[in-house]
Amino acid sequence: MRVFTTMPPKIKSRLKKTAAYAAVAVFWILVWQIASVVVNQEILLPSPAAVLSVLQDLIVTVEFWIAIFATIIRILLGFALGVVFGTAMAAATYKFTTVRMLFYPFLSAVRAVPVASFIILALVWFKTWQLSVVVTFLMTVPVIWSNVFAGIKSTDPKLLEMGKVFGFGKMKMIRLIIIPAVFPFFISATATALGFAWKSGVAAEVIGASSGTIGGQLYESKIYLETPSMFAWTLTVILLSILLEKNFAAMTALTGKIKRRYMKPFKKAGQTVSAALSALSKPPQIAKTGKKPLLSIQSISKSYGKIRVLDNFSFNFPQSGIVYITGRSGSGKTTLLRLIAGLEAPDSGEINFNLINGGNSKISVVFQEDRLLAKLNVLENTSVASSAEAAQHQLAIAGLADKMYSPVSDLSGGMVRRVSLARSLAYGGDLFLMDEPFKGIDEKSLAPILKEIEKISRTTLVIIVTHDQLQPIKPIKSENSKMITLVVPEEV
Repeated sequence: MRVFTTMPPKIKSRLKKTAAYAAVAVFWILVWQIASVVVNQEILLPSPAAVLSVLQDLIVTVEFWIAIFATIIRILLGFALGVVFGTAMAAATYKFTTVRMLFYPFLSAVRAVPVASFIILALVWFKTWQLSVVVTFLMTVPVIWSNVFAGIKSTDPKLLEMGKVFGFGKMKMIRLIIIPAVFPFFISATATALGFAWKSGVAAEVIGASSGTIGGQLYESKIYLETPSMFAWTLTVILLSILLEKNFAAMTALTGKIKRRYMKPFKKAGQTVSAALSALSKPPQIAKTGKKPLLSIQSISKSYGKIRVLDNFSFNFPQSGIVYITGRSGSGKTTLLRLIAGLEAPDSGEINFNLINGGNSKISVVFQEDRLLAKLNVLENTSVASSAEAAQHQLAIAGLADKMYSPVSDLSGGMVRRVSLARSLAYGGDLFLMDEPFKGIDEKSLAPILKEIEKISRTTLVIIVTHDQLQPIKPIKSENSKMITLVVPEEV
């Protein structure tokens, strides 16, 4: 009886890919062999067999491996220094305009000047063994700088605002928001720079006739017209380049896994995720007794160019309860919340928080956009600024207890909105600002959330903005509920 087994698709795909690469290699070896036969002069074009014979003799010598080791170490040293310096300069030039103005001419010069010119100039200033380090450093810096700088610029300003509102420190802002934005640019830059570094480093060794290196061996083969040896060393350069590329790809995949773990809260062995999160988080602070804001807005105005959004607006908000702000598009509802949250400054007027026991007000915001961190799951997004217990409690109220460990990218629009609400409620505060918080949420899922907001509003001020006047919101029952309707000001 015969037993037939089916090869796993993954292994089958790999075998096909390997066979395709092998076929390509055989094709070009045949082309090389035919060309060698046609030329019929080994000093011009040796045959593949002659080159492989020389390479076989070289492999068994100590000098061969010393040359490889010396070249790799020097090039990787210059590359590593270039990556560190380029990354640091990208951050510095992004933050400081003066540094950018001073550094840009250097980058332009490095990009414009041919590699050979740098090598010749470096021969005047540096020792031969330092040549490949200096050249690879110079070739690496511009590539890393330009890509990392672009990555920093691409960081979503809305996520940075979210981090500011929820009290992210500098390191947390970098870890959770900036690094995920920069990482794809950094990986692309290092892959490109490594290729430049390898080729320019070997070229520097050849021009500088650096002894005991791959480039030095190539130079000697050329001087003594040992063409098969020159081809053998060139083949070595190609094979090492491929090996470095493959190792770099493997390290990139490993770095991606480490980065994803680093972005998440630390988890000790034997702990559950929620226990680890709780150990690293502050206890929830919701509606502290004796620390309730009395928000007073006096004659504030705000314009964007010639468009006036708020014009001499004044209002004294209660210490607790729910205040609804409605009005048609362009009336300044979202702008008012941004001014209260401190994300923008009014052109004129004052916004005052009067806390009974003094101190700074703690404001929690539900943004008009969800502003979640795509690399984190539901629980991690909800607990970025609160304890795991507070996050789990609010997720349970929002009907997402079974989705805590799901990626946010797997959720529907209404679910994502509930995560955003749960994050704000778990964070707590002296004041809640909610910009269209209930859009996309079905009535059944919304009911327990409304009940939770009503409970919080008994001791805390909640300001809710709605943009849709065609479908008026159903006010949550609260003793201190008020409704404000904003009117679109005329253009200046």
